[in-house]
Amino acid sequence: MQMQKSISLNDLDISGSRILAKNIAEKINQEILRVIYIKGDLGVGKTTLVRFILRELGIRQTVKSPSFSTVEFYNTDKFEIAHLDFFRASNPNFWRNNEIKDIFQDTTYLIFLEWPERATNLPNPDMTIEMFLPKRIDENCRKFTLSTTKCTVALLDLYN
Repeated sequence: MQMQKSISLNDLDISGSRILAKNIAEKINQEILRVIYIKGDLGVGKTTLVRFILRELGIRQTVKSPSFSTVEFYNTDKFEIAHLDFFRASNPNFWRNNEIKDIFQDTTYLIFLEWPERATNLPNPDMTIEMFLPKRIDENCRKFTLSTTKCTVALLDLYN
């Protein structure tokens, strides 16, 4: 069993979040990361972070929040991308009974999942990103905790 590695990044503003997104996109392009779970309170910026990463991967179309649709699909020359949001899930096993299960089983998909804690028995992610609003009143900054068992050096050099 691989050991989980974590790193915390405090007080990242929008430009810092974009740099983080660029570095995550580089790890995706290197095929180090494929399944990424994103956790955080409502309004913390999970979809915005995914939007930044997808821009770095070459997505130019509007990146919508999948809160109501549960899944939005995007394509690049290199990836089929599924951006999922389980916020509205009423049953923690709902994902096992529809196309979402097929997305997780299809290893060609790059997967971003918001609100993974609303489901049970999900496959292990390559990376989990937790986002927090700092205690001080500055809505433009966020704290990030990134965790992975997939790689070590790749995670630790994400924010250079």
